[in-house]
Amino acid sequence: MKLCLCLPACLIFLFSGLCSLQAEQAFRLSNVQPGVVQVLTVRDTGFVETVDIKPGDQVAKDQILLKLDHERQLQAYLSTKLRAESRAGIEIAEGELRDKNANLNETLDRFRRRGVTENQVEQAQAQAQIARGKLAQARMMQEMVKLELALSEKLLENRFVRSPINGIVLDIAKPAGSRAAQGDIAITVANSEELAAEIPVTKDSAAAFAVGNSVPIRMAGSDVVRQGRIAAINPMENAKNGEQKIRVVFENMRPTLPLAALSLEALLPPNVRTATPSPAPKPAGSQEKKNG
Repeated sequence: MKLCLCLPACLIFLFSGLCSLQAEQAFRLSNVQPGVVQVLTVRDTGFVETVDIKPGDQVAKDQILLKLDHERQLQAYLSTKLRAESRAGIEIAEGELRDKNANLNETLDRFRRRGVTENQVEQAQAQAQIARGKLAQARMMQEMVKLELALSEKLLENRFVRSPINGIVLDIAKPAGSRAAQGDIAITVANSEELAAEIPVTKDSAAAFAVGNSVPIRMAGSDVVRQGRIAAINPMENAKNGEQKIRVVFENMRPTLPLAALSLEALLPPNVRTATPSPAPKPAGSQEKKNG
């Protein structure tokens, strides 16, 4: 009798579990794009000397991707670096000050014993003062060289284009040998760790979503699910009935695969109705070509 009472409860549990699995509808994601795209520009003017990457390459943060001709800036930087690291001028001035201070102390001692005149003491004091001035000047020159080094380093760095993120190269606008001006677009990179896609839904279905909420994402045919994050909800272009597009950002489950090879699905609630984007309006005066 006890078994008979438990059996219906177990069946109900299994049935509810099956219903919950069937409740989700899989929506195939199209036009999957990197979640973060960075357009890198040239910070100086010159000829592109080398481009060390190609579209599709994985790149690391701070990696040099492109170099303008930079031999002149490099030599100026190395020369300034040597002067900045050298303490020869300060050491010479410090040595001279030690000698003049020692001479002043000896002169003062002899003056107390009436071995030198007051005029000789004043001369020794003046020489020590001059030596202190030379040391202060040497230290000031050293600080100026450090500022010059910082400027030289910046001018050299402006000849390079570095990746600001870990990611993948999407496009190279300035190949090796081309001329570039300050502000020109050089390379486009994207964060390969996160992806983004849009889910078009009807106006009523959009109420089921909110920015910051999660949407399950999986590889098609796989049981591995990751939680995507809703980043934005915006009206769909050319929408006739208030259709919305849900932008979802999610982890790239296969970062080694090209985006075109990824087959991804969003698992949506059963009451959500997806929408079909309306075609863009034709320009005024355009006519369709008819066959025959």
